[in-house]
Amino acid sequence: MESEVQRDGPPRQIRLVRDYSDDRSREPQDRLIVHWCRESRVPDIPVLLLDADLDPIIGRRFFKRPKVVDMPVERQAEVIQVSDTVCSRRRLLAPRCHGGRAEAR
Repeated sequence: MESEVQRDGPPRQIRLVRDYSDDRSREPQDRLIVHWCRESRVPDIPVLLLDADLDPIIGRRFFKRPKVVDMPVERQAEVIQVSDTVCSRRRLLAPRCHGGRAEAR
């Protein structure tokens, strides 16, 4: 396959898209779309990566010789993830106080 598409390395994903159409052909066609990962173009200079759960195997795909250092730390914040509501910046900021009590929302 490499010689036919003139790309180095194995493809990362091959998917079948049924009834594909674009500007060049208005008639829908079934197509195989092949994806490759682009080679990393990060220069070989010292880089500090901060990642909470970096897998060294994945890190080596992007950097030639990553030095992974495990730094156990004490959690000093509570993170609450909300996914079922629209939150504006105003709503996320601390509520305004009126007469000593927080504004009800």
